[in-house]
Amino acid sequence: MSDFLLLTSARLMELKKRVGLMIAVGLLTIGIILLIYGITEILHASNPNMHQSAGGEFRFARLSSIASPIWSVAAVLVGAAVGVSDLAAGTYRHLVITGKSKWIIYITRISAGLAILISFTLFAFAIQSIVATTMTSTNIQYFPNSPNSIGPSFHTIIDFGSWLLIQIILAFSLSLGLSSLIGSRSTTIAILIAFQIIGIPILSQVSIWGWIKDSIGGVVLNSMQPQIQGLQNIQLATGVEISHGFRYLIVLAWIVVPIFIGALVYNKRDA
Repeated sequence: MSDFLLLTSARLMELKKRVGLMIAVGLLTIGIILLIYGITEILHASNPNMHQSAGGEFRFARLSSIASPIWSVAAVLVGAAVGVSDLAAGTYRHLVITGKSKWIIYITRISAGLAILISFTLFAFAIQSIVATTMTSTNIQYFPNSPNSIGPSFHTIIDFGSWLLIQIILAFSLSLGLSSLIGSRSTTIAILIAFQIIGIPILSQVSIWGWIKDSIGGVVLNSMQPQIQGLQNIQLATGVEISHGFRYLIVLAWIVVPIFIGALVYNKRDA
């Protein structure tokens, strides 16, 4: 356990020193929330009769839908970085010859990467939730039935927070597993970002391919987006009807299998 904690701490320090990566993750998580809310409030301040305030349940849900693919990109960056960090830094041989278990070394990648990623995303989501609950629309004269006149409930916040958390963990695991498998950070980022931004939205909209499409983790997870009244989920198209529990099993498989494959490759790699 002491080796695990020491290696995890060292991996965290290594990641924190990668200023470019930290800035990119910060901009993609906290930065995008501040930018959207900032623009919204500027518009509201300039013309409150036309533009509603930044808070409210409806805007909270819409922003969660926008944040989902962007935060997934941040997860891909972190996963790809930790997946090849030992090889890129030339420390893999040093770690192996010390006698430490390759499995433990690999697991510390996961714990350190998720610690960084979840810290950024939780902070961004906390800002989103606070704004949504406190800065609701009060101009009843112009927006009498506005869904932004009330903030999201605690249950709604938990639902969307859990959904977003699973999204980033899924993207992280895919990135970590793929980068460990092919040994290339840039190739992993290119493949997964293209799939996240282009592939999943397209697959989520089509009504063909049946079970093939519904076995893709990202597509299934998008179809599980929490719903609120007045917000239509544009990603509900599925080829076949599958139970909610089975969808969770599909998503879990897409999280565990890439990490396990990456671990096997890492464990068999020669020093």
